[in-house]
Amino acid sequence: MSVPRTVIIDTDPGIDDALALALAFNSPELEVAAVHTVAGNVDIAPATLNAGLLLELFGAPGDCVLAKGSAKPLRGRREDAHYFHGGDGLGGTRAGLEERGLVPRRARSGAVGRIVKAARALGPKLTIVALGPLTNIAHAMRRDPPALSSIGALVIMGGAVRVPGNVTAAAEFNFYADAHAAARVLAADLPVTLIPLDVTEQVRLTPGDVRDALAGRRDPQARALRALLAEPLRRQRQAGIALHDPLAVAAVIEPELVSTETVLLSVVTGGAAAGMSLEDARVFSTKSKVGKPVQVAFDVDAEHARHLFLSRVMRKPDDAQLVQERRGVVVVGSTNFDLVVRAEHLPRAGETVLGSDLLQTAGGKGANQAVAASQAGADVRLISRVGKDEFGGVLLKRLAAAGVNVTGVERDPRSTGVALITVDRHGQNQITVAMGANDAMREEQVDKLSGIITGAAVVVAQLEIPIETVIAALSNAHEAGVTTILNPAPIRPLPPYLAGMIDILVANEVEAEALVGSPVGTMPEVRRALATLASMGYTNAVITLGRRGAMWRADGKQGRVAGQAVEAVDTTAAGDTFIGYLAAAVAEGQALVEAVILANQAAALTVMETGALDTIPSREQVVSHFDKPR
Repeated sequence: MSVPRTVIIDTDPGIDDALALALAFNSPELEVAAVHTVAGNVDIAPATLNAGLLLELFGAPGDCVLAKGSAKPLRGRREDAHYFHGGDGLGGTRAGLEERGLVPRRARSGAVGRIVKAARALGPKLTIVALGPLTNIAHAMRRDPPALSSIGALVIMGGAVRVPGNVTAAAEFNFYADAHAAARVLAADLPVTLIPLDVTEQVRLTPGDVRDALAGRRDPQARALRALLAEPLRRQRQAGIALHDPLAVAAVIEPELVSTETVLLSVVTGGAAAGMSLEDARVFSTKSKVGKPVQVAFDVDAEHARHLFLSRVMRKPDDAQLVQERRGVVVVGSTNFDLVVRAEHLPRAGETVLGSDLLQTAGGKGANQAVAASQAGADVRLISRVGKDEFGGVLLKRLAAAGVNVTGVERDPRSTGVALITVDRHGQNQITVAMGANDAMREEQVDKLSGIITGAAVVVAQLEIPIETVIAALSNAHEAGVTTILNPAPIRPLPPYLAGMIDILVANEVEAEALVGSPVGTMPEVRRALATLASMGYTNAVITLGRRGAMWRADGKQGRVAGQAVEAVDTTAAGDTFIGYLAAAVAEGQALVEAVILANQAAALTVMETGALDTIPSREQVVSHFDKPR
């Protein structure tokens, strides 16, 4: 299990700084060791007071240090942004926070020295996120350049490279407020990733987002967020407000959210263009190149970034990742784009068959099972991987629309996984999968999201992703006491020790036969297979039998759930629907036999239509069809 990334946040709160702090303290991937303040949006005294209140409001750990930093820029007069953030920097809400009895965290002095000390001690293990003017960073770099150069990353929200500025025609506020500091930092040998207006302006929060996300909430955080955002949203009602500083934090949590280019960049320090981010984009040969190479974000998955913020910051308290409380279902697995053709019969080796029109739909075992669990009424998170191609974007939107939390789905340079499916007139199918981005899922992704896994009631995995990643997910869940479900599909050899991590095994006849090494066709053979699985360590198991229903074994007892009489059109998503519903029922606390009954009914409805995700029924449809309320 990986350790959260150690982060120092350098900030000048500020409304969007407040939102960024909220995101940071609600993200288990980050360990915020310190928050340092700098003069920018407001003077250093109110900036530090604001930070102290926000740390308490958003539940910062007690060992998170608050330190006061630079009160003025390296040169020239100080600029502020009262025109946007209000006289107190928090849109006029600070008095309300204090009236509710919120006591600000005590601030220490010497932020610059603390940056240097942390850089010396942690080196590449330290990430600094700079959300205000770069004054503190410039001072620290001047004190100990090698120490600052040794850190893992300096993620800066600042600059406007290929878009207009937001305080002058050329300059973004943070660079404008201390242009000399920005120039020095970008000219130094530092591991900089710049998150400029080029991308932050694309990620926006609308009044509807805030209204819907905070509906029904009356807790102190919700009241503070409503008040904090009221005036900015009123002024920018149509476009919504840009999540400038939160995007910089989000890019540390999930670096794949942004795409960067290495460009030669410098900062203009004087005149009408002071604070301008100057890119030397000349392609012809010249001896007078200007600027140092900097990684600059020019593209962002805006919808995913927005969803990440909403799900972390504005979710209801009881929807928190179980770092506090166990609930819901986490599915770790594949996401594919399905291409489906119906044909009279399935092709034999070397045979070409003519089929119907091409059906394009979302699929993949992980995605299907996640949607099924969501349709069953569970709170569901998916950990998966899709490409940065058009298929990937379509899948993320489709999954989110189905109620699946996709903040654990990362984007990958490889293409999105694709499944080629042929369905015959009896509803049977052949499936070939190009794994694509699914094959790039690694243990590191699972470890980074371990807080989500250990916070679930149930974790589900299959085998359309690398087996090492599956084992890492199940190991994390098992060690935390989370119920684990494995669907060994597509079948492959499993290490014997894996059985000790599995609470419930769910296999079809083909998969069960491969696991036990003997035929699984007749009912006596199914019973023997369940007993053999128990001797292998899979003490709780279900073998699905298609139209014949399913057989289960739990606590030494076995039983059968009969199949449902329906007309099968396409069995593609039936097994995944069964598993998703089973997981949701187990998460609710149902006994295995009751969960199998519900899952069997849902799977039966699925086969009555063609497709994958789109055929998975809702809980209401299952109850209505079988008239057995649960």
